[in-house]
Formats: sequence, C-alpha cells, structure tokens
Amino acid sequence: MSTTPDVNDPSTDQVPNADAYVDILPPDAPIQKDPSLPTTDKPLDAPVQQAVQASPEIEAVDNTDSLFVKQDGVTHINVYSRGNTDLGRMLAHFTFSPFVHPYYGPFNSMEGFWYYIKARKPEDALRTLHGWEAKELGKQLEHMRRPNFKELIVEANFHKITQNPRLLAMMKGSVLPFDHYYLYGPGKILIRPKGFEWLVEGFESIRTMVKMGREPTPIDHRPVGRK
Repeated sequence: MSTTPDVNDPSTDQVPNADAYVDILPPDAPIQKDPSLPTTDKPLDAPVQQAVQASPEIEAVDNTDSLFVKQDGVTHINVYSRGNTDLGRMLAHFTFSPFVHPYYGPFNSMEGFWYYIKARKPEDALRTLHGWEAKELGKQLEHMRRPNFKELIVEANFHKITQNPRLLAMMKGSVLPFDHYYLYGPGKILIRPKGFEWLVEGFESIRTMVKMGREPTPIDHRPVGRK
C-alpha cells in the first residue's frame, strides 16, 4: 500500500459526486479525536496546517499573500480536519466522531460510513476506523453506484451532529457560512475541490434543520445492485 498519495494516479477517487471528497492528510499525520479547544466559531491561535493532496478538478488560488485562510472563523467556517475552528474540524469526515445510524448501525467516523455505503460488499472494519485508515481501506473495496448517495451522506451527517451534544450546540450557535478547502505544498496554495458544493450545502441545510427542530426527508436505504 502506498504511503504517499499520488494525485496523478487514475485509480484514486476522482468522481466529483462521490469519491473525490478531499479531507486528505498524510498517513502519519495525527488525527485530533476530541481536542480541548474553544467551542465557538472563533479561530484558534495555532496556524493552519498544510494538506498534501489535490483533486483532479480544483479551484486553486495563490494564497501566499492572501488573508482568506486567516478569516476561517471570522467570515466563514472551513469544514476540514485541520481548519481553524473547533466546529469545522468536528464536522470533517476524517474526524473521530462516533454515531449510530438508525439503518446502518454504529460508525466512528463519516469517512468510514462514506465508503461503507459505497461498497458492493461492505467491510465491517470501516465502522471502527477514521481518518486516513478509513479512506485507505475504503478505496480497496469494489464500489457501486448509489443514486441517492448525496442524500445518504447528508442524512448521516445529521445523525452524527444531533447525537453529539457538544457538536449540536456549536452547530445551533453558528451563523458563518460553511466552506471546504485546504492548503497544498510549501507555497500553501489554497485548493477548493470542485464538485462538492452539495456537501457544503448539506451542512447549511442541516444547520437550518437543527435550529428549526426538523429532520431530513425519509430515504430509501435499500441499495440497488447489492446482494
């Protein structure tokens, strides 16, 4: 198994509506499971960390002299495991954040859930993994098309958020718009993966639901093509 992501490898996840979601860290990068950090949108004092993998379809901006990233927590919330805000990091799919899906059962992360529902033959080990380990295992499995994949992910994020009192309180108390991007290379180039606006919009939708006391529209969870 490769220890360094190859952004030119055609076998890597590159389907904008499913596989290319980027919350990528190197395999040896530490994953913050439950950092004791402020529970507001206010940015932390620690500098934004650098990510190392790009998507084949990206919006790249030379961020060397830009103040945009420093505005994470001031003008927006970056949903990323190395973001400036506690809320943004906890919403990230890589983050260790246990929840129980009413149909699929328990998972320790959304990254594990993501690949579990995509697999033609789901691997139960995905229930216990998070971060890079969940992604690496998930990429080894045979995938199938889920027509309602986006809705399933948004619904699962809703359950993850509402089952975590601290995360739910932060979600209800937040007002800044969500975003998703990371920094690449020594030049710290800002990269925003294209094709994942739906995921950011999903977090906006969930925030509206939890503030209004609503739940997601029921979904047919029966996978087409899985036996």
